[in-house]
Amino acid sequence: MYCHNCGKETDPQARFCPSCGENLQTTHVNHSVRREDISQPIDENYQANEWVETEKSAEDQALADFVGYHYHYYKDKWQMHEQPEKAISWNWAAFFLGIFWLGYRKMYQPIIIILGIYLAFDFLEIVTNYHPAASMLVKVVPYAAFALLGMYGNALYYRHARKQINKILPYDPDHQLLSRKGGTSGKGVFAATGLLAVYGLIIFFLLLNAYSGTIIFGTTETSNGVGNIKSNFDVTEEIYYEVDFGEKANTTYVDVIVFYVDGSRELIYAEFQETISPDWTGFYNYLYDPYYDYLEPGKYIVRVYRDGQLLSEGEFGVRGSLF
Repeated sequence: MYCHNCGKETDPQARFCPSCGENLQTTHVNHSVRREDISQPIDENYQANEWVETEKSAEDQALADFVGYHYHYYKDKWQMHEQPEKAISWNWAAFFLGIFWLGYRKMYQPIIIILGIYLAFDFLEIVTNYHPAASMLVKVVPYAAFALLGMYGNALYYRHARKQINKILPYDPDHQLLSRKGGTSGKGVFAATGLLAVYGLIIFFLLLNAYSGTIIFGTTETSNGVGNIKSNFDVTEEIYYEVDFGEKANTTYVDVIVFYVDGSRELIYAEFQETISPDWTGFYNYLYDPYYDYLEPGKYIVRVYRDGQLLSEGEFGVRGSLF
């Protein structure tokens, strides 16, 4: 059992909380009236008010047993508003820890929803070929999610607690199951980590399938390939390209042709060869450096061939001017 006032764990048989002195047992007083006192004014609402207080005390006890650790913190936050399930009240733990706080408080459904939203925006970025607006959304959405958790984390937890209490309490008068279902959980943090890992694996395989037989472009080169992936560049930016064959190359070189799109025509802008290993399934390299080259603003298509057979294809755009 937990004290409904301070949230500290108490002996189920104790009458008063050893930490704050709160009365832990609700008693009903027999309000009998002696004949000689019948003329004294009696508050007709007294007994009704007592039952209301009793009901509130029972509700607080159920919330205290469900929340457990730090109940006094959440109680103070919830009592500040008439509708705590909708109110804005800041929670630093929810803001900084995000889905790990949700796991710690055993709220797994919101974790799945948040990661599902992340996945949807990642998919949008891929299918739009890294459109600037889609890429911006992918960067902004996580920050927005953490901010919303900070603002509405207490309200979200209140709704979760009330839902679980209403579901469990009719079958759990001594609150034993309620205490087990609520409280905090280190395993919940590991569960959140596992769900995050599943999200990462989905993104990995999504990218793997999306880029098979394609060419992607970016402004940096890392040990794992092209970085800062995008499809539109300023003429002053360096451009790197990463080619995926979708199979082993089985050759020692490939032909790379860069086409400039002029209306309905494709004009050969550059043509060169890349030396590779027959076991490679792709490669990445420098494509354009504004200090040594110049690309006219417009749309470009890059195609990679093996003995005349098209292996990979991708496109990018250039805007702006060097002068």
